Amino acid sequence: MNEPGTERRYVELGTERQYVQLASQKRELKAELSRVTDQMAGLEEEILELFERAGVDRLTINGTTLYVHRQLWAHAKDGDKPRAVAALQAAGMDEFVTFNTQSVSALFREADRDKDAMIIPAEVRNAFETTENVGLRTRKGS
Repeated sequence: MNEPGTERRYVELGTERQYVQLASQKRELKAELSRVTDQMAGLEEEILELFERAGVDRLTINGTTLYVHRQLWAHAKDGDKPRAVAALQAAGMDEFVTFNTQSVSALFREADRDKDAMIIPAEVRNAFETTENVGLRTRKGS
């Protein structure tokens, strides 16, 4: 603590005020982003159904392409990771034994993309279940 009469006075600088204003703006923008994200999520299922009925997977509006994005994920069936590890080892797929969901999912995606390129042995397939996340994305046209 400073001795009486030696206190330093702090003079507010414009940068502090600007920082506080930006922090406030950031909070407001995050709240707005959350509202917009919720609105988009509310429309997504309806649009996916419309696309499916129409037999399309993309649509360009005002130079932005709205398209269906699919991604397959593999998980140890019923959460039984020891079984999944044993199945991978039995199939000679040791590179996936210290697996994470990303690498095993990539294996299943590759097999799904090119049915002739890679066949996943039945004991491995039976130790995993896959889910497919389907959603919409956009990209700006050039």
